[in-house]
Amino acid sequence: MPKKDDAGIAAMRAGAGASWGVEKPVNETTKAEGVPGEASEKASEKASEVASDPGRAFAGTLGRTARRPAGEAAAEACIQAGEGDVWLNHRTRIEHMLKPTRFVHSLHVADASVTMGRIFGGDLVKLAIAGLLHDGAKELSDERYLALGGVFGLITDPAERATPSLLHGPVAAWLAKCDWGVDDPIILQSIRLHTTGGPEMSKEACIVFMADLIEPGRKYRGVKVLRQLCREDLRAAMIEAVAQTLVLIARDKRPLHSGMLRCQEWLYDGRGTAWKTWKARN
Repeated sequence: MPKKDDAGIAAMRAGAGASWGVEKPVNETTKAEGVPGEASEKASEKASEVASDPGRAFAGTLGRTARRPAGEAAAEACIQAGEGDVWLNHRTRIEHMLKPTRFVHSLHVADASVTMGRIFGGDLVKLAIAGLLHDGAKELSDERYLALGGVFGLITDPAERATPSLLHGPVAAWLAKCDWGVDDPIILQSIRLHTTGGPEMSKEACIVFMADLIEPGRKYRGVKVLRQLCREDLRAAMIEAVAQTLVLIARDKRPLHSGMLRCQEWLYDGRGTAWKTWKARN
């Protein structure tokens, strides 16, 4: 992992407020939101049941009502893999950085990512962590996005200058790498591309992209179609999601990020070599 840029991190914390530097002590016995400090027999049994029936898990996570506590499915996946402490540390950090509603959204995205991972494959821990951290920079101002993007070379498209909030994914990925101890390229790509998409996305990146759109709190025209596709065909879900997004961008006359178009081209190349290579690799 590259050396932290202390000046950049200090600037980020100063711009975002004191909450960036505050860490709540981790209590090993904490069980809030279904996140125990150590794996319990009950949690292990639940995780085994979920793993054996992905369809049931998917319905529970993405149905009209989320019956399980937010973050529980993702936490159990991490506990099962022996990474419960990693989950809890990141969860504690994110809880201090985000508004309560956005924090719950992040937990739901982590859950939905894990649930889809059980259906389509993928590393469940990486999905849980990427889903949890994907909006880690969402509370920053447009001025802060542009400042950080300029200093650290995160601006890659003119649309990001016109709509600075598009940088919240790249900035969160930069933070994850430089300040949060995340060096896994799949997690970082999943965070970076969760809004704009792009070509050559990993399976995990595609799943997090979709989970952000279909988690239980999302209510918009077209979400039911996406949820149904996410039960059946990841590529078809991505194609539909990008199509819906392009319609909204055109309707609102917003600048179009080239990453979205390149993502669409890559997805439609499923009839050719790019998608076949992706499927073979994933």
